[in-house]
Amino acid sequence: MLTIPALQTRSHVINQPTTAALELALRYIESKSPLNLTPITNYIRQELIARFATIENWYTQTWLHKQLVFLGIPPLYISILLAIVLLATLRQMYRKSIYLLCNSIGVLYPAYRSIKVLDESAEKEHKIAMAEQKQWLTYWTIYGWLQIADYWSNWFLKFFPGYNFCKLVFLYWAQNDRSKGATIIFEHFVQPLLRNPPHPKGELRPKEHQIQQESTKKQANEITSNPHSNTNKDAPYHHSSEEIW
Repeated sequence: MLTIPALQTRSHVINQPTTAALELALRYIESKSPLNLTPITNYIRQELIARFATIENWYTQTWLHKQLVFLGIPPLYISILLAIVLLATLRQMYRKSIYLLCNSIGVLYPAYRSIKVLDESAEKEHKIAMAEQKQWLTYWTIYGWLQIADYWSNWFLKFFPGYNFCKLVFLYWAQNDRSKGATIIFEHFVQPLLRNPPHPKGELRPKEHQIQQESTKKQANEITSNPHSNTNKDAPYHHSSEEIW
C-alpha cells in the first residue's frame, strides 16, 4: 500500500495523502529548477492546494471513501480516480450542454454561500456582514443581467465561439472569495451610476439648490415679520441735536 508521510508546511501539517503528494511535487520542482519559482509555487499552494486540501478533508470522511480504503485501495489512487471522473463529466457537460454547465457553476455555489451568509449574518460583525451581503447581492444582479442578455441576444452570441467559456471564467471571477469580482463591479461601475450626476463648477445640485431657496425664503419671511430688527441693528447711530445739548 502506497503511503506518503505527513508534511510540515509554514502554516499547518498536511496529513492527507493527495495533498502531501502535490506538496512533494512542488518541492521537487523548486529544487530542480534553475529559476526561482517560489512566487509561482506559493501562489499554487494558496490558490489550488489549500482548496484541494479542504475538498480532500471532506470526501475522506464519506462512507464510500472509507469502504474503498478498507478494501485496500490507496487513498492517492482514489483521489486520482475521482479527479478523472470529475474532469470527464465536466467535459461531457461542456460538449453536450454548455448552458447547463454555466448555470450549474453560476447557481450552485453562490446559492450555498448566499444561504450561509443569511444564516451567519447575526453572528458576524456589522461591517463583515454588510460586505458579504453586498458581494452576493451584486453577484445575483450580474447573473440576472447575463441571463437576460443570453435570452435576447442568443442569435448574436453564436458568432462568438468562445463566449460560453468566457462566461464561465467571468462567473468564477465574480463569485470567487479572493477576487470578489462582484464587489469590484459594484464599487467601480454600479455605485457611481447610483449617485447624483456631476454638475459644472459653481452650479448647485438640485438638492443643494432647494436647500438654498428654502433658506432664502425663511430669511425673507423673518425680515417681513420684523422689519426693524435688522435695520436698527445694522444702521449707524446718528446723534440728534437734543442729545448733544
